[in-house]
Amino acid sequence: MKNVTKILLVVLLVIIILGVSAYIFYSKFISNLLKEDVWFISTSEDGKHTVKVIKTGYTITFGDNSLVIYADDKELYRTSISNGGMTLNYSNYKITWDNDTAILELHGERKAETITITFENDSATYHTNKVIPSTPTKK
Repeated sequence: MKNVTKILLVVLLVIIILGVSAYIFYSKFISNLLKEDVWFISTSEDGKHTVKVIKTGYTITFGDNSLVIYADDKELYRTSISNGGMTLNYSNYKITWDNDTAILELHGERKAETITITFENDSATYHTNKVIPSTPTKK
């Protein structure tokens, strides 16, 4: 009977350790895949319109950072940009305003993208131009 009790205690201990390990793994890694962080917000000169860019998920490797672009708090466009595994910063974007038009330039390691956002009649539309730089060929 004592052997059965010892085995049950060991099994219970293993279950508790696995449960705690699973919780730590989830809280450190998996939950980061679901998080959203505001990268930047820009407001038009007259204060009528805003462009907000959200970084979604978490780049564990040297992959792309997923971005969601909002115009006046409505989701407008999704894209991604790579920064060589580094955190995106102010050097990865430029935004300029011309009345009710925002021109957002995203600069990454492997591509650049210009997104023109036009605000009109309480809605926003966009046009994008992705540029993938050519890599030099070896001779």
